[in-house]
Amino acid sequence: MTQHALDIPEITELIVAHLTRKHFYVCIQVSRRWHDAFVPFIWNFALLKKLYFSNYPPPEGLQRYAHLIGQLSYRDIPTSEVPRYFQINFPNLDSFHAHYLPWSQWTKDERKYWGEKNPLHGFLERLPPRPLSLTLDSHFDELKDETDGELEHSIWKTIRASCKTIQTDSNMSIGYGPPSGLTQSLRSLTLHRVTFHWREMDACDGIWDVLKGLDRLSIRIWSHSRLKSATPTGKAMTVMTKTGDMATATQTLNDLQHPFEKMAGAKIQHLTIQYCEHGDPTLHSEFELVRQCRDLRSLAWVNPSGDNDRASRATAFTREVQAGRWPYLESLRLSISYLNDRELGEMISSMIRPIRELTIHGSAFHILASEALLKSGKGRHVNSLEVLVIPEAKRVHGGFFQEILCSAPKLVTLHGWKLTDLDIWRNPKPWVCHKLKDFQMSLCFELSEPVAVGTLFSKAKDARQTLHPVASTPPRPLEMVTDEDTTAVFLDRLAKCKELETLLLGQREHLPQTNWRGQRELTRLSYQTLELDHGLDRLKTLRHLQRLDMRLTYMAMTELEAIWMMEQWPSLKELRASQLSPDIDLARMLWSGFRERGIQRGW
Repeated sequence: MTQHALDIPEITELIVAHLTRKHFYVCIQVSRRWHDAFVPFIWNFALLKKLYFSNYPPPEGLQRYAHLIGQLSYRDIPTSEVPRYFQINFPNLDSFHAHYLPWSQWTKDERKYWGEKNPLHGFLERLPPRPLSLTLDSHFDELKDETDGELEHSIWKTIRASCKTIQTDSNMSIGYGPPSGLTQSLRSLTLHRVTFHWREMDACDGIWDVLKGLDRLSIRIWSHSRLKSATPTGKAMTVMTKTGDMATATQTLNDLQHPFEKMAGAKIQHLTIQYCEHGDPTLHSEFELVRQCRDLRSLAWVNPSGDNDRASRATAFTREVQAGRWPYLESLRLSISYLNDRELGEMISSMIRPIRELTIHGSAFHILASEALLKSGKGRHVNSLEVLVIPEAKRVHGGFFQEILCSAPKLVTLHGWKLTDLDIWRNPKPWVCHKLKDFQMSLCFELSEPVAVGTLFSKAKDARQTLHPVASTPPRPLEMVTDEDTTAVFLDRLAKCKELETLLLGQREHLPQTNWRGQRELTRLSYQTLELDHGLDRLKTLRHLQRLDMRLTYMAMTELEAIWMMEQWPSLKELRASQLSPDIDLARMLWSGFRERGIQRGW
């Protein structure tokens, strides 16, 4: 819930509506003067499971309801409010997100007040021994020195403190030391903007055992060493000495790659590696981390544009997949520089387990990769495919996306480049993806006048451009079709996907997209596309539709049409259109109805 310039009754009404719809979520992000007005309404509901605070002290009575909270997010906590946050116990907490404040940024008075102990450590130490998903977000590379006091309050000490172990003594007491082979409860760890300070990690006993015992590790790499500056070659660098003085040293790339060898035998099953914009691409050793995780089931790897060494690592990664290094790998989300179509096709063909999720950002997914996905092992990948996100796949086989829709019964998410009229008429097979929930595709229905079906097929004479060559197409009588007919056929097929929740139709020109890395991208495609008067009422069977994006459909949406959509889709939460008619009174009435249902306006 975002801030709105509304009076107090409207604020309380929105919060009440949010909780009665069982979203189990409330975001307190309003000024303090509204505290007494709406906080009593929150605690009238015992359904609260997720709590998010941002620049706001916790309300009175939070300890009374703390046992209900399973997911907690503390962000940008003012120092003066830290006691009220971290002295509350949450016995059923399983997910915690906080901005970590490096000890070096605390003033002397604050350190004296807290007794030289970061309050976040104490909060983690009081958590019960249960599986915990921990997310820490801060600029860890701002650490000023390496004194023992700094090491005592370093990020790695915090991680180890959150790794609970149950000691096998007579009292069954809870210990907070290194796991030493005992049962540990930290299973998921997410680190944003992290700097790998190798000496700090080595100084923290048991931290490598903690990392190796994780099920899920997500890191956003800031840098891999104690670097402050480096030459373009990456050979000479400036490092921090123990006393805090600057000294110059010379190291090779191999010297920086050895720390991840300590991850040998890691049990990590889900690994995510991302980069910030300022990371030095010549010094990363993330490939060694990937190699050591032999039990990977899911890998998300974002490799920024960098030096020529990136190309060799992409090739090495392909060879490792072909050699069967990761026998359980079934989910790939890649954005790797220098990974070409041939290597990607070989990688897909060589995967031992059927692919469940495939996300490729970049222009590497072309003809060879699409053939490998469709034909490897007699379609074993397509039969198990649940998520396919390839929004930049411009040069795939003609009819590729239609073939996916007709051959992937488990498909839940499909983000593609475009679906053409040739795809619709060339492949008459029905869609089998009845579990589809998220469909985002540009439509290219550009028939401006009636055209015979035979003429449509004559446009694709080159067998290399289609999965269904003209010669293998059975003859059919000439039938006159238009783009309206194509739209009707498409909507009829889409209407059978009754579990659909997100539908984005239209051209992609000037449409901002958010990829899985959280970066904004623009993809362009200039074609005529769907209009509302071409039979959108055929989709009234989609009773679970939650998000509809029609901003680029060349059709202004009137208030009555929008209200009609609200009636057709009772679960609709987000409706986006290109424009509304200028009737202000009707617009206010419409927004009032949307507000009662918690729908985002979006136009």
